[in-house]
Amino acid sequence: MTAALKRMTRDGLLRVERSGRIALTRKGSGMADRLAMRHQLAEKLLTEVIGLDWTRAHDEAERLEHGISLRSKSCFWRDLARMAIVRTVCLCEAVWPD
Repeated sequence: MTAALKRMTRDGLLRVERSGRIALTRKGSGMADRLAMRHQLAEKLLTEVIGLDWTRAHDEAERLEHGISLRSKSCFWRDLARMAIVRTVCLCEAVWPD
């Protein structure tokens, strides 16, 4: 077993069954969900706000996702939601002009 798996088992994030199957615990699953969300957030930030090409955004997001704080995450989501609303309004105005 690698050091990472031992550490994750010790921290209650996963369990290794006798058969060798590795399964996330509830705590591990929650952590994985939060990390995936931070990754998606980093990709959105890089592509939609900064304008980085999508093909490069994934690798950059891999590095950024570990450094996004809860405070920054909240601000990013708020701003991305605001941008989505503006885009929706603009689309509606284009489809149904006054």
